[in-house]
Amino acid sequence: MSQKSGEPLLRMKEDRTYHILVADDQPDNVFLLQMLLRKQPNFKVTAVTNGLEAVEFVQRAEVDLVLMDIMMPVMDGLEAVASIRRMKERMDLPILMVTTLNDTENIVKSFAAGANDYVGKPIEWHALRARIVSALSLSESARRERQLLENQQALNQRLKEFSFAVAHDIRNPLAHIRLLCEAVREGLLPFTEAAAQIGELAAKTYNFLDGILEHSAYGKTRDAAAVDLARLLDDVLQFLGASIEESGAVVERGELPVLQGSRHLLFQLLLNLVGNAIKYRAPARPPRVTVSAMDEADGVVVSVRDNGRGIARDEIDLVQQPLKRGRNSSGTPGSGLGLSLSKNIMAECGGQLQLTSEEGIGTEIRLHFPARMKLKA
Repeated sequence: MSQKSGEPLLRMKEDRTYHILVADDQPDNVFLLQMLLRKQPNFKVTAVTNGLEAVEFVQRAEVDLVLMDIMMPVMDGLEAVASIRRMKERMDLPILMVTTLNDTENIVKSFAAGANDYVGKPIEWHALRARIVSALSLSESARRERQLLENQQALNQRLKEFSFAVAHDIRNPLAHIRLLCEAVREGLLPFTEAAAQIGELAAKTYNFLDGILEHSAYGKTRDAAAVDLARLLDDVLQFLGASIEESGAVVERGELPVLQGSRHLLFQLLLNLVGNAIKYRAPARPPRVTVSAMDEADGVVVSVRDNGRGIARDEIDLVQQPLKRGRNSSGTPGSGLGLSLSKNIMAECGGQLQLTSEEGIGTEIRLHFPARMKLKA
């Protein structure tokens, strides 16, 4: 079926405008190309008169395709193509040579310089249009494939973070269960008491995993409800029982609010932050962690403060990135994911995480929750 005049040329992206750069020093040629190209509603046309202007325009503006003459003053088309190719790959920016030089030598030189296609003058519009469609379609396809690859890489990174986080967080209840089993074996704890604690830990671990799997499957957790942070902190401390016992940690708390949100995400958040406060303790003193909250005009702030190793000032931004750890973490096992996952959780809640720290003194994490999540004190 023939294409009607004025009908968008590229059906695959009807809602997009394609920016075409024409580089030609002959006004008549430029006028003809502009007239033909502007028949297409989704084409925007810019014209320059030499190769240097073309290179400079590509450096400062977004261009989807270049129509390049060879014989031009200041810088010819072949040199301009070679310069553009040092900035843009063939599939990122297609270049079509449009020239009267139709001999084999110039055709070969054009492709060697980095041109995608070659069209002779005088211009035959239907042939030129077909080549433009082909070049833009291939470029669009390459762009989509690159986006798919980037999305896959991001997904793989999230899967890696997910695996690290689960493995790390499950270690604590398993270690606690192992300690309970050893206590029974040594006759230090009645079997019935140990079995009750193990059953409770197993149930909490199951619920923890169930929440992670739901979040992974749906992209966001659907179990928004009233969450009492005081009771949630109790569950976190039980989950971290082995670490607390081993380190001699003391966890203090102030009055904590009830928030409207995902119990799973809030549990993961406190588990990451309290767990990190215990893990990165100062060698010379037992860890002391304080969890408190205060109301603000635009919401509520929950603070997790410790007396641990602290973080160097120049590393505060670094340690909040996935898989990045500071110098003070050397010798302590960890994935470098706790803070970055906590930032993501706060972003999903519509809040913010703020970190302040002083080396050798300790760290404070302030969680700014929006007012809509606050239910009661």
